[in-house]
Amino acid sequence: PRGKLTKEELRELFDASEGGDAFGRAQLCFLGLAAESFVLAAMLGATGVLWGGRRSLQHVALQTLGGALGAYAAATMHKAQPVVCARRFLLILAGALAGSLCARAAVPVDEWDLDLVASSVLTAVGSVTAALATDADFVQSVSRQEHAGGKGRRVFEELWSAIDPEGPGAC
Repeated sequence: PRGKLTKEELRELFDASEGGDAFGRAQLCFLGLAAESFVLAAMLGATGVLWGGRRSLQHVALQTLGGALGAYAAATMHKAQPVVCARRFLLILAGALAGSLCARAAVPVDEWDLDLVASSVLTAVGSVTAALATDADFVQSVSRQEHAGGKGRRVFEELWSAIDPEGPGAC
C-alpha cells in the first residue's frame, strides 16, 4: 500500500544494532519532554486562571510560557554541550502559542476543570513538536533515514527551509 512502511522498513528505522534508531541517537527522552511541557503548562495555566479567569489573556500567556519553558528545559538538559539559544526558544514558544490558541478555540469550558487539562495537553503538543523540529540531533537522525524512495531528506530540507532558512540548531 502506498504511504505505509513495510515491516522491514520499520525494523530498519528502529534497529539499534546499526548505530541506534532515530530516537536513540537524538539523546532525548520523549516522554520526559512531553511530561515536563505538560506539567509546567498546567501549573502556570492554573496560575493564569486564578489571576485572570478562564480563557483570559493571563491564562493563555502563562500556559504558553509554561509549555515552552518545560519543552525547552527538557530538550536541552541532557545534551553534552547544552546551548542556550533565544532563536530556538522563540520557535518553541511559537509552537506552544499555536497549541494554546487551538485549545482556546476548540476546547469547551466545563465545570470539572478538564478543559484546563486538555488545553495543557494541546499546548504541550505544540511546544514538543517545535522542540523536536529545532533539535539538530533529532533532525539529523530523522533526515538520515532513507525511506520513501530516498526522497525523505530532500522533502524535509525543503519544509525546514520554509520555517527557518538557517536550519535546525542555528542560533
